[in-house]
Order: sequence, then C-alpha cells, then structure tokens
Amino acid sequence: MIPGQSIQWRGQIDPLICGLLVLGIGVGLWWGHRLLAGRSRHPWRLFWPKVAVTLILVLVLFEPVWTVRQKAGIHGSLLVLVDSSSSMEVRDDGKESRLVRARHVVERLRGSLPGRLGMDVREFDTGVRKAGEPPPAAPVRGTDIGGCLAMLEQKGELASAAGVVLLTDGGDESLDEVRAPPVPVHVVGIGGSPDGWNDVAIDQVQAPATVEKGVGFDVDVGLVAHGADGRFSGSLNAVDVRVERDVDGGAEVVASQKIDLSRKRARVRFKVAAQDPGLQRFRARVVPVAGELSELNNVRPFAVNVQKRSLHVLYFTRELGVEFKALRAELGRDPGIAFTALFRTTSERFTIQGDRFPGDDMLGAGFPRKREELALFDCIVIGSFEASDWRADQMKALLEFVEDGGGVVFLGGEKSFAAGGYEKTALAPLFPWRIEEGDAGLLAGSFPVSIASVGLGHPMLAGLDRAFSGGPGLASVNLAGPLRPGAVALVEAQARDRAVAVVAVQSYGRGRVLGVASNTLWQWTRAGEVMRVGYGIFWRQAIRFLSGKTEGGRVLSVSWDKEHYRPGETAVATVRLGADRDAEGVRLSPALTLDGKSRPVSLDPGGADRRTWTAQMRFGERGTYEIRLSAYEGEQLLETYERDVLVEALLPEGSKLEMRAGDLRQLAERSGGGYVSEAEVAKLGGNFAATLGERTVAKELPLAQTGPYFALLVMGLLAMEWWLRRRSNLV
Repeated sequence: MIPGQSIQWRGQIDPLICGLLVLGIGVGLWWGHRLLAGRSRHPWRLFWPKVAVTLILVLVLFEPVWTVRQKAGIHGSLLVLVDSSSSMEVRDDGKESRLVRARHVVERLRGSLPGRLGMDVREFDTGVRKAGEPPPAAPVRGTDIGGCLAMLEQKGELASAAGVVLLTDGGDESLDEVRAPPVPVHVVGIGGSPDGWNDVAIDQVQAPATVEKGVGFDVDVGLVAHGADGRFSGSLNAVDVRVERDVDGGAEVVASQKIDLSRKRARVRFKVAAQDPGLQRFRARVVPVAGELSELNNVRPFAVNVQKRSLHVLYFTRELGVEFKALRAELGRDPGIAFTALFRTTSERFTIQGDRFPGDDMLGAGFPRKREELALFDCIVIGSFEASDWRADQMKALLEFVEDGGGVVFLGGEKSFAAGGYEKTALAPLFPWRIEEGDAGLLAGSFPVSIASVGLGHPMLAGLDRAFSGGPGLASVNLAGPLRPGAVALVEAQARDRAVAVVAVQSYGRGRVLGVASNTLWQWTRAGEVMRVGYGIFWRQAIRFLSGKTEGGRVLSVSWDKEHYRPGETAVATVRLGADRDAEGVRLSPALTLDGKSRPVSLDPGGADRRTWTAQMRFGERGTYEIRLSAYEGEQLLETYERDVLVEALLPEGSKLEMRAGDLRQLAERSGGGYVSEAEVAKLGGNFAATLGERTVAKELPLAQTGPYFALLVMGLLAMEWWLRRRSNLV
C-alpha cells in the first residue's frame, strides 16, 4: 500500500444478501465450467475471461473507494492589519516611529510569502480602513483591537481570509476579553525596550466610582519614570502632578503636588471633593518634563458619579452588640446609603451616630412615635432587646410605616422573637415566623448554612452562591417558629437534625420585612475576603430590596456582571422577577440598539429558578447602546427597564506605551496563530507553513466510477472470450 493511500469498502447491500449472492455466483460458475468441460479438452483456457468479468462485477457490487491523503497547498489571501493609532507614532528606538517600522515589515512580507498567498493590507485604530486612506481628524487616535476584529467578523471579511497578520504595539488595555477570531492571527509586536527611554508616566489612578455630594474622597496616583541619561534623571526630583476637573471644555486644577521621582517610582494621594451631583469627569496629569519620549502617558482621565444619599437607614437598639459595628462598617462603604444609628446609653437617654439630615431632631427622645417621623427613612433595622422596652405608640408607628411601603429588618439574638416576649405584641404579625410562647431561644454551636431552594435567584442573594456554599456557617441560631403563609425562606441552617429558616422575608401591606434569626452573621467579616465581601453584598442588596429601590423596579430587577464594557466584550445581565409575582405567564421582550440599529440579544431562562433570566449581548463597536427590557403578562405591559451603556476603552490612548508582548502572544495562540517581535519577522514564513500549509486533505476516488477503465476492462475481457471461443470453433 502506498503511504497516505487506502481502499475502503462501502457496499450498500445487506452482508447476508451479499454472501448468498456470492455463493450463487460461485455455484453458477461451477456449473458453467462443468458444461464447458464436456465440449472442450481445455475448458479453463476458454472460461477464465468469464471468471474475471464475474469477479470484476462482484468487486463493483462492494463499491471500493480509493482514499488519497495529501497536503493542501498554501493559497488564499492574508488580511494584514497595521496599527496606526497615536501610540504608533512614538519614536521609541530614537530613529523611526513604530508605524514607519511596521510599514517596512509589511513590504518585507510581500516578497517572502509562501505558496500562492496574497495580501490585503488595511490600517486600523478604533476603526478599519484601506491602507493609504487618511485617518480621521482627531487629536489622539485610540487603539481598539477587539472592536476591529469583531467588526471584521460581523461583516464576514474574516471568513474569506486565510489568516490575519496583526502589526501592533498592543494598545493600552488587557486583551484577555478579546474573543479569538475564527482564523489564525499572526502577531508582529512593534516596540522597543523601555530601558532606553527618557519618560515619565502615570502608572495607575485609583478613585471611587461613586461618591457622596460634598464629601471628600481620595485619589491615589501611581507614577513611574525611565531615565536613560543622567541629565533627564536629574530633572525628576520635582515633578508637578495635578488633579484637574473638566469644566466647559477646559480643565480646572483642584489639587497639585511636587513629587520626587528620582527613584523611578512614587505614589501621591490627593483629597478631592465634588459639589455638583451627576457624572463628574476628572484627570490626573503630570506636567511634561523636558526631553520626554511622549506626553500621551502623562494624562489619565477618570469619572466619579456624585450623588446624594438616596437610601436612609435607621438602626435602632437599646443594647449595642458586635453586629452593629460590622453592619455600620459595611453599609458605610455604599455611598448611596445614609446610615443613622440610635441607641440607648443610660436610663432613657439616647445617642445618635452616623448621618444626620434635616428633620431628625426628634430622634434625641428615642424611637419615633409617629408614622410621619419614620417616613424620613427607607428601611429600619431593629436590634435584639425585650418587647417590654417598646411603647404602644412606637409599635403602632412601625406597623403603619411598613403598611405604607417601608422596609424593616429584625435581627436575632438572646432577646429576639419569643425569647424577647414578642409573641403577644402588636409587632408579632410583622415577623416572617409565627412567634409562639415557649419557643426555644438562642442556640449556640456550629450550624452549616445553605441557600434555600425557593431562595435561589432572589435579589438579596444574587452572586452569593460561593459565600454560602463554602462559608463558615453560623455560631448561633434562633429557633423562631414555623414560617407564616406567604413568607419565603432564603437561607437555611442545620439545627437539631433539621433545616430551619434563619433568613426569611415576607410582605406586609405595601412593605417588606426581613428576619435574621442569628446574632453571629457578623463573624463572616473575619472569615476571609470572600466572606467579608459576601456579608457586605448581602446587606446592601437586602436594604435596596426592602426599600424597593433596586435597579429596575418592583417587577424587574437587573444586575450586570461589570460596571464598564469595552468594544468586543460580551455583557451578561441577570434579570429577576419580583418574589411577590408569579412567573407563570410572564413574557420578557428585550431590545438593544446602537445609533438606531438593532443588535442581537439572547435571553435564556435561569434553569431551576423560574423567576430568573440571563441576557447576553456583544458590544462589537464603541458607542452608547440603548437597552430596553419589557415585561408582559398576556398583552398587558407590567414594566419596562431602560438603560444606556457607554462602550469605550477604559484607558486613553498611550497610557501604556510598553509593548504588550504577553497579551499579544496569548491572543495569537488562542486563535491558532503565532507571535514574533519585529526583529523576528523572518520566522513568519515558517509560522504560515505550520498553520496554513500543513492541512491534510483526503480525496476519495470511487474505483468503479473513476473514468471508463472498468467498462473498457469488462469489454476487453468479453472480446477475449469471444476470440477464444471462435478459435475453438465454439461460436
């Protein structure tokens, strides 16, 4: 057998029938030979052509196919993409810019491509254009590798290309989220070593995404310098660093410092305050130093959402516990929550801590006694103390507050629920559990916890699967009694060989009530970063759910996997239906548009949780996307959720002038291509051969249908038989 060749049999007749047919043919040949033997002394001389023809016909019956495997030649066209962003104009080798060197590489490639490969050369920054076309008029041209590849894929231009050659310095952002194209990408990294640069750069800026109006916030700026000669290094001992705010197309300096960068790295912290609500744009800026390589990396913009405290929370207790400190610390991290604490110090004297606002003077006399006074708050957290410490008018005010739409949290402890004597009070109907006299008090021990089946996908527990599945559990549990009709168990603990609800929620009037049957949930803040973060997420989501002020509305709540999206990334949004609404018959209609043009959105059910859906949408281009999600029950519109998502690069062009060789190599490998530096361009031909020219193609040739050979052979054998019979006078 010749290497790379084989014969396969593909008969279409049942093997049993084939066997019987072969047996019949054999009997027929035997009988024919016997008859011929009676007429001739040498029957085989006359009979062998008939046998040969019969064998050939049997061979055709089994349909032999000759398979030939051979290497496919290299052919097609390479799509060559040359980065022409502003960072490519940097002369980092002291002679020519990166863009000029990239164009030289393209010219060398033209004469060294193997096989019949052609080249389709384009240039790109945030968009793709033909080579030689003038770039768009802009002071700075950004780099958008992911967005450009996604755009070419959507237009179908990658499907017709044999591969892609990308010549770039990598841009400024990580390429981990860039989806690999369906064709191999061969990357040529364009850029020199920073060891030979004279340059000052902002390495990173850390600032909160959301702050409270009028409250100062910190801006941390990290700086890095490269000094290739002593003269430039000598000018780094007093570098001017500033924080500026965008004002009417200009910039206002809000803070500045002189920094010593002679050690090549430094960090400076600014205290900044914002008075105007809304999205405020700032920038950290280094005043250019004489002799710098580039000023692109001297500026780093950032945005801060300045807002008023939108949620007012009142924490009331007569005896402070450890839970108070942990809860105050975590809710204090949320600039959208104003946290006010009211607690008794001595006798009937009360202390107010935390956020103050007009109208809260009545708190000095203790817990409010009128519904109107409680209306200043969105949610009230009640600590563990005996029911006898309540006044009748205070309990009435709290009941009316919840009936009118307020949210309340009852915390567990040694004096909570039945242990505090609440079973016969006016507050008893508020608790998610039936409070009965004689119920067990607070149990101490180790109680594993898990999310209850009906709690899966609830807005208060969104993103907390990991915390509850691997957490330390609880060190105390209140056995509060059976759940009331309509109450929902969110978290269960194993106590006394059974599952008991330790976190439960119920609706009361137009409001909502949350019960936490433990006083050791605070221990999660000391059980590692995952648990500390999970503790804070739970309380922030709980406060918003109880107050009805989650993103979305009463019917729909929506959470996003990221705060910012870049071109080429896929966004995942989790959509949840309100717990007080039946999912049966509810239909969701999503829409995504960019500049008035519709974009695809996939909306899939959330598995076992019928109240949850997952929406996925890919942001292939930069711009402001408009998202609209409508919920219908039959033909009735229940609610519409709308949001604008700005898709843009997170870092400005030139923020990271160092070539991103690692990211570019990973992108090439994910697509099946290879990476070389500009000094290794000669290796590209070998990479093309390895990825484009080593494909094995199997070619199948049916022997009975390959030309007229079989028919001519049969006709020749029949003619031979006729000639032999004529010589023997048998014709």
